[in-house]
Amino acid sequence: MRIELAYCKMQYGGTYYNSMRGEWQSRIVTVTEKFKEIDDTVTNAFLVQSKADTKETAHDNRPNSMGNLDFSVKVCNKLKEKYYWRDWLCAVWDDDVSSNEFSYTLCGGFFLRWEYGRNILVSSRDKTAPRMNVANAKAELNKFTFKSYVGISYDGTKIINHSSRANTIFDVINVNDACCIAVIKKHANTYWHKSDYTRVATKALHIYWWVVIFG
Repeated sequence: MRIELAYCKMQYGGTYYNSMRGEWQSRIVTVTEKFKEIDDTVTNAFLVQSKADTKETAHDNRPNSMGNLDFSVKVCNKLKEKYYWRDWLCAVWDDDVSSNEFSYTLCGGFFLRWEYGRNILVSSRDKTAPRMNVANAKAELNKFTFKSYVGISYDGTKIINHSSRANTIFDVINVNDACCIAVIKKHANTYWHKSDYTRVATKALHIYWWVVIFG
């Protein structure tokens, strides 16, 4: 473009040069807008299609033929391979638990409840997106402690009295740069798999909960 404009200025003078420069600037704006439109289309397509892919995998791999651990690995690896520009987390647990026994937030993904015998939580981030500070996330998780006859404590002072409700744990977790935070009952045959371990922090809260933070 610069070579063509320089030639026009030298050959035809300033008026024609200014006209051509305006035309090229208009072309650049048009191309930029088109690329953004394509990017938006690809983004929307991956959200829709990755959900469809996961539903298909759930249909083809029922709990009586594949355990939740293997299923979480299968889903995560499939999404990682197909949508390679994103990092993925897939958490899976049995679908016969009440809504009080899990709590979550997510981005770049979806939640499927009662999907052929499972609950499936999928979250993702673009590989170029800023990474969660895993050290800070682990430090936040280490604020939780468990003592017999006391239960689960947070930060040494706040006692969590309702250990049967996931949101009691979830509501006090403070990790601002997380993409996904999930608190899930341990007895629900709960497993997860991630495509990049440097984006994940986890903690088991005694016999009660798994806490998974991804970002």
